[in-house]
This record gives sequence, structure tokens and C-alpha cells, in this order.
Amino acid sequence: MNDLARAIVIAAVLLSGALIVRGTFGTDRYELVQAGGGQVYRLDRLTGAVTFCNPLACRPLPMFVPAPATTPGGKPPPAQGGPGTPQPPKTNT
Repeated sequence: MNDLARAIVIAAVLLSGALIVRGTFGTDRYELVQAGGGQVYRLDRLTGAVTFCNPLACRPLPMFVPAPATTPGGKPPPAQGGPGTPQPPKTNT
């Protein structure tokens, strides 16, 4: 391979590497979402972390865990297989 072809291949490899690094660690890592009252959520696109920020400080948000469902009377629903759970019909064999 002559020197010109070798230089072109090296330049292509370097340019490809630079584009990959730019795409991974580019300037679009964080996204700010307005929450109102001067407060924002900062979303980290690289790690998926969510931070809540106000004008004085930022703090990470814990993972969301949904609260257990309740019935209209305020009591939790019965566990599966417990009292009040419909049972399959019995068969006479």
C-alpha cells in the first residue's frame, strides 16, 4: 500500500473514532425539564439518573416505587388466595 492510501485509511479511522466519542460523550448529556417555581428536573442521558434542582441546590431523586393499591374503603385489597378472593368452582368426581 502506498503512502497516500495509508494516510487516507489512518485519517478515516481517526475521524470514525472522533465521531463515536462525540456521539457518546457529546454536549447533549443532560436535559432540563421545568417543574415550575424555578425548579427543574435534570435528566442524565448517559446514566439515567434524575436530579431535582431548585435555585439553591440539587438532590437526586430515589427510584419510584408505587404505593400499594387500596379499595374504596381505604383497606388494602385481599391477597390472592385469601378470604374474599373468588375460588374456582368445585367439581364432583
